[in-house]
Amino acid sequence: MIISNKYIILTGILILGMGTLSQAQMYKWVDEDGVTQFTQSRPPNGTDAEIIEVKTKSASTAALKNLESQIKKADGLREKRLEDAEIKQIDKENQAIMVENCRRSRARLAGYSVPNALMMQPDGSRIRVDEDARQRELAEARENISKYCK
Repeated sequence: MIISNKYIILTGILILGMGTLSQAQMYKWVDEDGVTQFTQSRPPNGTDAEIIEVKTKSASTAALKNLESQIKKADGLREKRLEDAEIKQIDKENQAIMVENCRRSRARLAGYSVPNALMMQPDGSRIRVDEDARQRELAEARENISKYCK
């Protein structure tokens, strides 16, 4: 099963959002030039530093719900784009089939338009068709032309 990055991120945010407050440490110290420094990393060894506990609020429930809503909306839009692309591809394939059927129907009409002509069979042999069969083939070819050649 493939897990999407968005779900991993959302899970991480939800885990972080379980506590209402999180803590971070800051260090306050004075450097050799007398300038007060504030850092999140420990000051150089031998430097007296005051540890400051910083309390921050984690993501609110409303923000998490908003994020979930945006992810669902993005998923919906992506699915719609994929469906539209698939429909467009199917329409393109159907159009190609229609063009080929039209071409074959016109060729069939042309072949059966000549009385007493030899007609090629699927196995490659040629036969002469009687007039009734020729007329049926002509009618079917015309019907297919009206159906496929638009």
